[in-house]
Amino acid sequence: LALDEEDVVSARAIVGQAKGQACVISPYLLPCDKEGKLENELLKDYPLNKNDLSLSAKNFVEQSPKILYAVKCALNSIKYDANNIKNLSEVGGQIIYLDRGKAFSYGGSTFNAYELIKKYIVDQNFKYYDNFTNSEKTLTADEVEIITGSMSGNIKTEDREGNIKTIGKREYIRDEFNAGKVKILLGSSAIKEGIDLNKRAHTLYILDSDFS
Repeated sequence: LALDEEDVVSARAIVGQAKGQACVISPYLLPCDKEGKLENELLKDYPLNKNDLSLSAKNFVEQSPKILYAVKCALNSIKYDANNIKNLSEVGGQIIYLDRGKAFSYGGSTFNAYELIKKYIVDQNFKYYDNFTNSEKTLTADEVEIITGSMSGNIKTEDREGNIKTIGKREYIRDEFNAGKVKILLGSSAIKEGIDLNKRAHTLYILDSDFS
C-alpha cells in the first residue's frame, strides 16, 4: 500500500506507464472500465465480435498501427526471401513478440490478441514462392503458429527414420519453425528462455518491451 504522497505519485506513474504501453500496442488493450464491458467510443466503427472472427481480426490489427506494421514487414520479408535466388529462396523465420493480450476484455467479451493476429495474417491469402514444393503457394494457418506460457498437450510426429514419437506442442512448433515450415511465429515471454529458435530466426519484431 502507498504510505505517503510520494508513493502515491510513483504508483500512479507505474500504472500510467503500463496503460501507455498497452495503448501503443493496440487501443483495444486499454480498458475503458474495470470489467472490460465498454467499447472505446473512438473505435465504434471497428467493433470486435466473437461471432465474426475475421472481422474482429481485421479491425484489431488494422486499428493497431504497431501490429499492422509488424505484420506487413513480416510478409514482405517472406516474399523478398522467397524471390531471392542468391539465397536459394530460403525464407527466414519471422518472430512477432508480444507479452500481453492473451485474454483481454473488450465490449463484454474476451479475446486473444495472438489468435486475432494469426487470423488476420491467414485471411490475407498471402502468396509466395515455396522452395519446398518449387511452386507458388498461399500462406496457411499451419505456417503461422503461436507459443505462449500456458501451452499444453502433446503431438505425435515422425522423425527422420520414420519412427513415431510424442513431443510437447511447444517443442513441435519450435522444430517446425527451425525447419522452415512455420514462417511466422507469434510468441510471448515463453520464447525468451529455454527454447532455441536460432536455426531459422531472421527478424524479431518487438511489439511489447518488457517493463523496466
